[in-house]
Amino acid sequence: MLYREVKPPASRRRSRSAPRDTSRVTVDDSDLFDVLREVRLRLARERGVPPYVIFHDTTLRDMVERRPKTIEDLHEVYGVGAKKAADFGDMFLDSIRTFRRPE
Repeated sequence: MLYREVKPPASRRRSRSAPRDTSRVTVDDSDLFDVLREVRLRLARERGVPPYVIFHDTTLRDMVERRPKTIEDLHEVYGVGAKKAADFGDMFLDSIRTFRRPE
């Protein structure tokens, strides 16, 4: 008897937001990105893991663009799931809230 391989139907789950176009990066955005990278590096060192395990650069760039204010807003950022939002969200949100452009 011969069998034909059947592919499962495509998933129709709600897709996460795709990373946005980052070609319009301002100096202000670049400075905030650096602040978020420092937060990520500190968390990674505390946990003994590489920084990308915390969040990828794409996720940090999306945070810079969206500037989430709440944990719920953070769920809309590319690469942020419920666990990471709960574990790391407050630290990143505090950094975004308190960010001041260098004079």
